[in-house]
Amino acid sequence: MQSFSVVSAVICEDVRREASGQATIVGASPIGPTLGDEGGEVPSLAFFVELVARNLKEISVRLIDSDLSNKIFERDFELPIESENEDDETWEAHTLLVLGFRGLKFPAPGTFLLQARPLDGDWSTIREVYCPHGGESSSS
Repeated sequence: MQSFSVVSAVICEDVRREASGQATIVGASPIGPTLGDEGGEVPSLAFFVELVARNLKEISVRLIDSDLSNKIFERDFELPIESENEDDETWEAHTLLVLGFRGLKFPAPGTFLLQARPLDGDWSTIREVYCPHGGESSSS
């Protein structure tokens, strides 16, 4: 059966790949971007997600508001995993999923859910992303 478990999920401004292959997380924060009354466009937002995939090579990820009515993004990804034994349904791999976005539009401040699922499975919440109210609109 396909499944995954999350080891960590970091909200940040950007994730950069070093020449050595390692990642540098830029602008990590425990919360999401500050938004005005009418929401706004966020110049840069990224997620660094460390997970253990079990018999899973593709995953869907979305960011959606807490009442599940407004999707900020939804994308399918192929995980960077090479299984030595494709026939073994019990294999697992530790891997990273780096999601980077420019110009995401948020409808309003509030709580959003970063969720993932196997392509044909049920959504599971990776983490909550609280985007506080900041007074002025963040639209540019």
